[in-house]
Amino acid sequence: MRFLVFGNYKIPAVLICENLWRIKKMIDNCEYEIVEKDYNGLLVKLAIVKDFDTLLDHYVEHEPDDTDMIPYYAALWSSAETLAKVLVSNRKLIAGKKVLELGAGLALPSVVCSMIDAKQVVASDFHPDNKHQVDRNAELNSVSIDYMQLDWTHPKNEKFDIIVGSDLLYEGKSVNILVKCVKNMLGDDGVFILTDPGRDHIQNAVDKFAEVGIKLELWIEDEILILSNYDLNIM
Repeated sequence: MRFLVFGNYKIPAVLICENLWRIKKMIDNCEYEIVEKDYNGLLVKLAIVKDFDTLLDHYVEHEPDDTDMIPYYAALWSSAETLAKVLVSNRKLIAGKKVLELGAGLALPSVVCSMIDAKQVVASDFHPDNKHQVDRNAELNSVSIDYMQLDWTHPKNEKFDIIVGSDLLYEGKSVNILVKCVKNMLGDDGVFILTDPGRDHIQNAVDKFAEVGIKLELWIEDEILILSNYDLNIM
């Protein structure tokens, strides 16, 4: 039997092939619509799944007991759109910087960062099927975005000038591991920007970030909370 090596793990090649076939079939069966959105004068194209329920049914059929496989990545969230506007309004901050997006999903903020001249943009997500969505939206906008499958409980040994994320705190268990991940991957004097629709865990997150030296200020725009350790220009 042939094995493929990933880090310290050896995985039968047949399992990898079966999973890639499943992903390809799922992608082929999805219909996408291309939308163009204006974020403070920056026009961005996004490929969005037309029928989210069909995609969800796929995961219910194949991964019925794994809530981590819910395809949140396929939806365009209001927090991501607010983050996109914030980034455009702070393009001088982003230009020339190495940027990491957490929980990228459609990778709208990553696309925006690349369009406003970030030096390098890495979109990350935990979901194993997310990369195709990032690649699709990068291609639509003729930008370069690297992809990283990232488990916050195991931060990578890589530093970034800026880390951004939107609606990352929909589960209370996410707070401590998010703080750990950001603390470990944010460079010295780095900037963290988070947008949130007002989840119950946001105050706990602010307190936990303060404990590790990341003191977040708060703004509100379009009923979305904007938090950062940098004095942002808000729209």
